[in-house]
Amino acid sequence: MSMKRFIAFVLMSGWPAIAAAHGGNNDPQVIHACVSNLTKIVRIVGVNGSCLSQPGAVAETPVHWATAGPKGDKGDRGATGATGATGATGATYNAGTGTFVLDIDGASVPLTSFAGCYDKVIGLEYEDCYFTVSRLAPPVLQWLNDAQGPHGLRNVSVYQLDGTLQTLSRLDLTDAFIRDFRISDLDGTDPSFGSLSFVVVPGMIQVPTTNLGGPSGSAGGSTFRTANWRLSIGGAALLGAASVRGLHMSVAKMLQQVGAGRKHFTPGQVQFDDLLVQVAPVGSTIPTLEQWVSAVAGGDTASRTGQIELLNQTFQNVIGTVNLEGLLPLAFPPYPTGTGSQRTLILELGRFSFP
Repeated sequence: MSMKRFIAFVLMSGWPAIAAAHGGNNDPQVIHACVSNLTKIVRIVGVNGSCLSQPGAVAETPVHWATAGPKGDKGDRGATGATGATGATGATYNAGTGTFVLDIDGASVPLTSFAGCYDKVIGLEYEDCYFTVSRLAPPVLQWLNDAQGPHGLRNVSVYQLDGTLQTLSRLDLTDAFIRDFRISDLDGTDPSFGSLSFVVVPGMIQVPTTNLGGPSGSAGGSTFRTANWRLSIGGAALLGAASVRGLHMSVAKMLQQVGAGRKHFTPGQVQFDDLLVQVAPVGSTIPTLEQWVSAVAGGDTASRTGQIELLNQTFQNVIGTVNLEGLLPLAFPPYPTGTGSQRTLILELGRFSFP
């Protein structure tokens, strides 16, 4: 859908309605996703995530599936009548118990969810790896920044640990790159903890069976709440900013044909979604934005920079900063589209990164 059509759609239909993504299933041991009714694109969400229920053009259907592979068949009954050994668990994973960590750049990051990362077509193609972390871990943030340039490849490992933090299994990913990265939507009315979700394309996956070792030391990083933040654009604080949605980066997954055998992929063009910012008539927020929109309508195409500062629980200290570049207003409908008198500003975003 072109931007013009999208804006017209927003004007006619208002803000999309949302529905629980679990579709009646709130089991944390399964993967929850939303499937677009129109495009059939699958969007992985958590058990507390939301799917769009209306209007029809963007509506999604909640789905879920098991994250553990099927058990192997029982062995043939022996001469003594004993049952054969149970087969190994399939190579998909669930980190709901917090027993998986991602080892990256010599430091380890606990995973709140983990899926994929197996040979989906044996000998031909790997399934992408899906990660979610609940901390602003420096190695993850640096990988995000590098994914926007020529140095986005990483060699990383995923460890499964038991209750005593002993290694049960390990996956080694070689020449892996991020193809999708999303920051939780920020909403001043939602006190839940935020997360970073990203999808990684592995160049090679190896599963050692001996000398498993263990993860490196902790990567650190703070947790953050989706209600604790502040937004500024062009150096001016937007005191009326109520929510920021759409902090999402995607990287094209380019197939490299090298003859027969396994498919190999390289990162392609980087794209960023438009930002949707809901603002309330607090202070000079709306007059300032209307002045900017008028300037752009008059031919001023100079983009602006912005910052989202993630704050601690008392709102006194900054625990993380998201830099926004290439901001330009695309639409600012004059009527309320959010809660009460809030209006929605649609911004083109050139890039976001962490300093």
